[in-house]
Amino acid sequence: MPTILLIEIRDSINKAWILGDGRFKQQIEKKTGRRASPNARGGDEKSERYRARKKSLTLTLLIWTLRLGLGMLKQVAPISDPLGRYH
Repeated sequence: MPTILLIEIRDSINKAWILGDGRFKQQIEKKTGRRASPNARGGDEKSERYRARKKSLTLTLLIWTLRLGLGMLKQVAPISDPLGRYH
């Protein structure tokens, strides 16, 4: 059995997608009103909408990373200033 067929079978079982050709999948989508295969990954990197969303997600990730890092620092040890006071 060809490797590509095994991959398609495994993906359809593990991810609950329809196994078949494009025409069959379109028929199932039409009858059920549900997608029969996953959306394409990625995006049009030249579009303004894609770049704005990517920038927003990057900033959100940066903010959460900083919050997590600062939270961990506070839990590990208090930060003191040169005068010996703790914050």
